[in-house]
Amino acid sequence: MAVLTSRGCPFDCSWCSKPTFGRSFRQHSPERVLRELQLLQQRYRVDYVRFCDDVFGIQRAWLESLLDAMEAAHLHIGFECLARVDLLKADLLKRMRGLGLARVYVGVESGSQKMLDLMNRGTRLAQVERAAQSLRENGIRQFWFLMLGYPGETVEDIDATLRLFRRFSPEEYSVSIAVPIPGTRFYDSVRQYLKVGVRPRRANRGGKTLLYEGSYPESLYHWAQARFEWEAALSKARGKIAPRILSGLSDAADRLDRSLVGPILLGPRAIPGGAPRHLRPTPGPTAERPSTGA
Repeated sequence: MAVLTSRGCPFDCSWCSKPTFGRSFRQHSPERVLRELQLLQQRYRVDYVRFCDDVFGIQRAWLESLLDAMEAAHLHIGFECLARVDLLKADLLKRMRGLGLARVYVGVESGSQKMLDLMNRGTRLAQVERAAQSLRENGIRQFWFLMLGYPGETVEDIDATLRLFRRFSPEEYSVSIAVPIPGTRFYDSVRQYLKVGVRPRRANRGGKTLLYEGSYPESLYHWAQARFEWEAALSKARGKIAPRILSGLSDAADRLDRSLVGPILLGPRAIPGGAPRHLRPTPGPTAERPSTGA
């Protein structure tokens, strides 16, 4: 069951489109949200909800008030939400877990700080690591959103994202090729390089189509997506297969990438500076971090 506690998002990621609410942000009172949850539970016997806000718990004081109200009302209901890594504090996650939090969707996007800055995410890799560790320690499932092919990304940045993914092994994930949406700064930066007549292909694992002339061929991103799938499969096999064998299988995929597949897919762009000029890294605008009331 979906529950909306707020509208809008005050953050300013370069690839995000906000045609409906813009950057405005409005929030229901904690008391109203509590009444809605109680109604759903009492009238419809709902025992699990998804808070489908663009970002849940932007203002910590508001979230603490909601948790206080749920606790005082002895409300026992499972829930999940989408949140930013810089909002997921260890003490807060522990309390939310005790009140029913089962899963958090997080926009990790990249394991490269350079790429997070180019996307204007306003987050740090250290925050990703702390949030992922706290989620794991509290037994909360993680769903990571990851993005490939954003302007300025190199194969080294992709490898950094894979290493981060391998380190924390989120239970669920999506790895998509970046989609330039009209009205975003990302779209404006690649508009003249969009591929004519190319339409997105839908797939369970997210974006599979490179819609503009990127740094590398689309096939390289498909290979990168396959590497994430391989690592996810190895992670699920833990406890069933000896760690030494799992490590060997992971290393074998890395060697295959370095010695054969990567060079074949890169072709002449394996040469330093081979990326199109418009896709070489350029500084993005400084991310503005709205007040969270923390």
